[in-house]
Amino acid sequence: MNSDELIILDLTSAERDFLFHGLIEWGGPGRMSDPLAIAIGFDDAEDFRSSKGALADAIVEGRGLSPQDWRRALAAAEICFASDTLGVGLEWEDVGVDSDEVTFEAMRSVQIKITMHGIA
Repeated sequence: MNSDELIILDLTSAERDFLFHGLIEWGGPGRMSDPLAIAIGFDDAEDFRSSKGALADAIVEGRGLSPQDWRRALAAAEICFASDTLGVGLEWEDVGVDSDEVTFEAMRSVQIKITMHGIA
């Protein structure tokens, strides 16, 4: 697989919501730091902040992302959803997103789809 190749994943609305909110909720209850942004593949927190909107829009619109962008979007969403110390965590449902149960199923499904496409 070419690292520049754009990959379109067939996502359900719950999967798109999980990824979308897992990106845009940073800056609300979740605060991205430079070390965390670097750990998930961005140059720093500013690079994440300047990239997250375009990534979220592409996901919602069903456009393709590079393998790197799929990995970065998934990692950011996983942390935002699951971590109460780094992300939204316990406030996930309070920001108007699906229930934890629906979100967890969507997260696992996205993880499987990304793995099946050889992205992970």
